[in-house]
Amino acid sequence: AVHRLDCRVCGLILVAKTRGAAAFLAGELAARRVTKRYRALLAGGIGGGGDPFEVREAVGGRPSLSIFKSIEATPHLQLGQLTTADLEPRTGRRHQLRLHAAALGAPILGDDLYGAPSGGGAGASLYLQSTEVRVAHPSG
Repeated sequence: AVHRLDCRVCGLILVAKTRGAAAFLAGELAARRVTKRYRALLAGGIGGGGDPFEVREAVGGRPSLSIFKSIEATPHLQLGQLTTADLEPRTGRRHQLRLHAAALGAPILGDDLYGAPSGGGAGASLYLQSTEVRVAHPSG
């Protein structure tokens, strides 16, 4: 694989079939020319009215930027609201999307590290899935 997901995140990854393709894709990732989108289930509301909005919150003392977009909000008895959202990291910090969701007061469901355990115990699902990866094809 050319890029990786945290062990509790599922979904799409980039895989190269040749060394040349691997070098090309690694260069695209390093130059931040790869767009990634994730779908998450958040424990709480994030507002935005369905319009994308920026979340700028330092991660590990370094500036970071994510784009959040609410897709659907569902009432929930214990949590008040569950929000299905699309998330796009514009910088690549460790746990960036998890930290940004928690900073909004709506951590990702199943995130026992930053605030919304699912109740499933150790190894329970983190409701975060890689749904889109956009990159130029290595052959041009």
